Amino acid sequence: MRFETDSRASSRLSMTPIIDVVFLLLLFFMLASTFTRFAHVEVAVGGQSSAAAEDRQTPIVLVSVKGEGAYTVNGEAVTLDELQPTLAGAAPDGKARIVVRPSTSAQAEDIIRAIEQAQATKLGPVIMMR
Repeated sequence: MRFETDSRASSRLSMTPIIDVVFLLLLFFMLASTFTRFAHVEVAVGGQSSAAAEDRQTPIVLVSVKGEGAYTVNGEAVTLDELQPTLAGAAPDGKARIVVRPSTSAQAEDIIRAIEQAQATKLGPVIMMR
């Protein structure tokens, strides 16, 4: 006795595994990418400012960043909390060029904090000396 068999095997491809793989890839790339913007600080490096006459008349305030979070403004020692009011008081007409000069023992975090405090005063450009 002979049984009739279907000579054509089922060649239908299931889409479920492909959809699962695509979903996992999509999930991976969404979780692996960052959607936050990194904050940036604009700083003019010494010697790159314009030589306009008005810039020459603007007073210069020197902020020195020493090691272990010590700061000085025009030679006077200040803390980080006192930095912004001291900078504002150092510019009588509300305009000044602020020069931030880090020492070799200063940490990057302390330098960035000084630059942020200087920019918060909105007195004028912040210049970083090496």
